[in-house]
Amino acid sequence: MEDGLPLVIFHIARGNGASLFLHPMNDPHRMLEVLEQGAVKGVYGREPQLAALHGFRDELYSCLDNAVARWALERSFIPRFVTAAAAFVLSYFVLSFLLRGAVPIAVHLVGAVLAGVATHQALARRRLAAESTVQKRETLREQLDRIVFSEHDFVYRLEEHLHHLESLSPEAVVDGLLAQHGELVRDHEYELAEQLVRLLALRFSGSGYRRKARKLVRLAADSGGTREVSRREVTAIKSWAVNATGDIALFGLLVSVQAALRQCNRSPAN
Repeated sequence: MEDGLPLVIFHIARGNGASLFLHPMNDPHRMLEVLEQGAVKGVYGREPQLAALHGFRDELYSCLDNAVARWALERSFIPRFVTAAAAFVLSYFVLSFLLRGAVPIAVHLVGAVLAGVATHQALARRRLAAESTVQKRETLREQLDRIVFSEHDFVYRLEEHLHHLESLSPEAVVDGLLAQHGELVRDHEYELAEQLVRLLALRFSGSGYRRKARKLVRLAADSGGTREVSRREVTAIKSWAVNATGDIALFGLLVSVQAALRQCNRSPAN
């Protein structure tokens, strides 16, 4: 995997007790790639409830079913398309011959379209029920069942910081990001932190969030150095934070980890 680490699934306990799982496997292609490589592990700070883990595993099963179905249908798309087109043409000529002059041509076309669609759907169902598709699904399910979660200090510190941010107003979150100087990422946790940044960034992929994240990381670095932070920029970001519809505390966690990596002269992938 990237960075020499297996792919990591993060379980983060929110301040209200809710479980947040961060992973990239909602993307069907990414999920198959990850599971076929077989290197996946989970980490947590506070131990998650069994119900949360079972619910998450069911979510992964659902994602896997969708990913395998998409894989199977993509592989068989051209044969299904060609066969359905042939069924359309054949049906049209048969209907035109049998019902010649008895009904309008539009009826012939509708019948041929229905025959083509029915053929396409029947072939799709057959492909999904094929032995190769079933075997792939079962093999990857076994990979999911092998994922083990373990406690990690890094995630515990993330949870503590997130709970603090959750207790603040949006303006105070911005102030906290600019004033923080604690050790959120330790030397041996760089690669792990970079994976977390990539996963959190998926939740804030809008251009507005990306611009604000870059600006906040820069301002946080300036506030810890010798340059004076622009009050106008800070005021503008606070105004944006108050009106933002997203999860400002979680966004603050993303910025905090990005700033910590920058302070360590490490650049997380965006």
